[in-house]
Amino acid sequence: MPPAPDIACFGAAHMDITARARGDFVPGASNPVETSRSHGGVVRNVAHNLALLGHRVTLVTALGRDGPGDEIMAALTGLGIGADKVFRPSSALTASYTAVLDPAGELMFGLADMAIYDQLTPDVVAEAAESHLGAALWVIDANLPQAAIGDLVAQAAGRVRVAGIGVSPAKVVRLLPYLASLDVLFVNRAELRALTGLASATESEIMTACEYLAGLGPRCVFLTLGADGAAAWDGVLYRRLAVPGEVQDVNGAGDAFAAGALDAIVAGATTDAALERGLAAGAFTAASVGSNAVGLSAATLDQMARD
Repeated sequence: MPPAPDIACFGAAHMDITARARGDFVPGASNPVETSRSHGGVVRNVAHNLALLGHRVTLVTALGRDGPGDEIMAALTGLGIGADKVFRPSSALTASYTAVLDPAGELMFGLADMAIYDQLTPDVVAEAAESHLGAALWVIDANLPQAAIGDLVAQAAGRVRVAGIGVSPAKVVRLLPYLASLDVLFVNRAELRALTGLASATESEIMTACEYLAGLGPRCVFLTLGADGAAAWDGVLYRRLAVPGEVQDVNGAGDAFAAGALDAIVAGATTDAALERGLAAGAFTAASVGSNAVGLSAATLDQMARD
């Protein structure tokens, strides 16, 4: 048998449609936009970026037997991402996510058609997971049904490190029963509030909320703060400002942050170093249009750290 991939990723893979307003957005009216289309999904984006950073990656997700599903499968193969465990039911369409951005590239609202992921049941993911118990890390996003998340963390217990990604305030609560089983957790402000009920507007509130969340079980918590940078907690609070640069499209930047941080963690880096690498990957992605930045590499992030 071939060796297990370095990192196995479980969760969403879908089509991303980005519509960027060309002027002030007027609710209830027709608004001129510039539209782009790319492959997305939180864990697919993470897998994509990890592959660009030199890791051997496999992806466990659900894709329809349709044109978008075929397109995403071909792209995964082209990136060298293992896709032999992708579940392709005939009864559902490939998922999609539409992001509407303001002229500055910041998200105004998103529209998610994700019904296919309900078919990623414990039976489906368990068989795929069994093949990857030798991986260095499992990455799970909260697009998975809660029962499937529970099955995965039970399989991983004592055998594989697990990272969880919040996805959205509505979905992050699916991780709540399993926080004590997570080695790493990635959330943004809204997801942190959904898990803790605590504000994170000021620096003292960030520390309090991260400490409270870590008390629920994750060994390490990473908190993305948009233009305010990011924080991490592993018993000590680490805080870094955003990397300066032009923002073209924030869609996918948080996923790139997670990939950069995980790249450092798998290499044995400190939490603070992982935070720095995550911010570099996020900034590089936000400076490009689309969910994944062409040209992302370990050498690129190393150069950004030197600069």
